[in-house]
Amino acid sequence: MKNFKELSEREILALAISLEEEDERVYADFFEGLRQDYAGSASVFDSMRKEESEHRRRLIELYRVFSASVRDAI
Repeated sequence: MKNFKELSEREILALAISLEEEDERVYADFFEGLRQDYAGSASVFDSMRKEESEHRRRLIELYRVFSASVRDAI
């Protein structure tokens, strides 16, 4: 495993995307587990899931832009 300082910009973005995906899954699991008996609390986790999904989408777009700019520079 690489030290964080050794990661390239691309690898850091990929790691961030992966972490957002994991957070989204965790919040979705909490939502599913709570929604029947604790709808209000479940709603909070669903909102958090949606926020993580948006973070992931934005990071993927950044990754694409970054990758394109690296290709163009070569």
